[in-house]
Amino acid sequence: MESLETIAWLPVTVIAATSLFVLREIFEFFKKRGERRRKLIAAKSLLKIEIERNYYTKNRILEIVKDINENFDGLEGPCEFSLVSRPSDTSYYERKDLGADIHLQAGMPLPRLFVEEFERWLPAIAELDKKLFESTMAMYEAISELEHLRSGLFDYISDFEEGDHHMLRGFVDYAVNQFADIDKSFKDYYTEIADTEEIPSRMR
Repeated sequence: MESLETIAWLPVTVIAATSLFVLREIFEFFKKRGERRRKLIAAKSLLKIEIERNYYTKNRILEIVKDINENFDGLEGPCEFSLVSRPSDTSYYERKDLGADIHLQAGMPLPRLFVEEFERWLPAIAELDKKLFESTMAMYEAISELEHLRSGLFDYISDFEEGDHHMLRGFVDYAVNQFADIDKSFKDYYTEIADTEEIPSRMR
């Protein structure tokens, strides 16, 4: 038969074990919450940089589309549009006056778009923050639409150089109306991850 002392100590050991378990669970909870918070801070910081780089490219695409739209009908005489590839990831847009003395009228860089950080962080964000995941996916889709416009410039300027002017005219008419929604997507997302809609253009 167990002694009274042993019986008396049983609740104490059970309470101690339960308390240790609870303390360990609390510790793990705060540890995981801290890890989650650090991951989200890292994701937002890197995505913020990627948004700034892509916003610079978005502005260059818009400027090129506007330049073609405003000069397509040759207000100052017939024009020629071209995209010159460079060894780097940046191509170069040129508009030339085809008057008596051919000379460059406009030129600007056309950098590539960046999605590496989006693709890297999307799986983690899906586990950490449902709302941020949904807005990040929406931003990713907006960048995909912007990539479609960028690719369209290459395709239809190439057609223009080969003598088919109608496709570029139709593309520019379409493209010029897409930027309001794309710009709103950039500003909404940047506000969520950086607490401001003022996006600096980052060249690299």
